[in-house]
Amino acid sequence: SIKRKLDFVVYSVWHGEGITIIWLKPIQKALAFYAGQFAFFQFSSAAVDTESHPFSISSGSDNNYIRIAAKASGDYTSVINNLKAGDSVQVEGPYGHFSFTKIRSTKQVWVAGGIGVTPFLSMAQSLPSDYQVTLYYCVRNASQAIFKEELEKVMAEKPSLKVIIVCDDQNQRITAEEMVTNSAEDYLLCAPPAMMHSLEKQLRTLGVPKHTIHYEDFALT
Repeated sequence: SIKRKLDFVVYSVWHGEGITIIWLKPIQKALAFYAGQFAFFQFSSAAVDTESHPFSISSGSDNNYIRIAAKASGDYTSVINNLKAGDSVQVEGPYGHFSFTKIRSTKQVWVAGGIGVTPFLSMAQSLPSDYQVTLYYCVRNASQAIFKEELEKVMAEKPSLKVIIVCDDQNQRITAEEMVTNSAEDYLLCAPPAMMHSLEKQLRTLGVPKHTIHYEDFALT
């Protein structure tokens, strides 16, 4: 079904470590969404093409402002750096079913690969106290874990969340064996496809039922 487009304006733009973080402010109606969903964003700026692109929403579901994060991985995500506060944007959504709220169990393991952390940022901020969640935030090196402080702050406020940073350059690797030590009942993965498929295969080999492994299918941008 076609969703109505809502009008937003760029509130702030931040660049760092190959990632652009954009906050958007609603002009009238805010977007109602649940943590983990994504939307399509169409920017009206001479510097950015007018195509609509999907991004996970990384702000909490109780926040009227929307935050998205784009990794400089292609032509579009590179020019998004040219956005400025005041640029208008149309937001169409929300879409997707990738969320802890759509799963019955309260014991979960989340695995984020790089920019795949974005839906988990929203979920972490929206996590109720009766959950038991371990989030593995996998990055190439420590400087790429740009949301580390934010997640540590959420973890300090919410005993229901445990965050583990996994750095490639420190020879740290996430394995299915470690994931299942959390006695989780569901596994949520958001990472580059090769990593997700490898972890899914490992989990299945350990006897984890397929229906308890969840991931978002849209390409990470």
